[in-house]
Amino acid sequence: MAQTPKIIQLPGFVKDENGKPMANESVSVSIDITTNGGNFA
Repeated sequence: MAQTPKIIQLPGFVKDENGKPMANESVSVSIDITTNGGNFA
């Protein structure tokens, strides 16, 4: 069975509430991947 990495680094960009790109800022993002039943088996 494959192991899940604790960190995945992906390139991207973030804009502030005015649509201006936020350069050289650290942000955290949480992503949940599920199925309808919540079971991949």
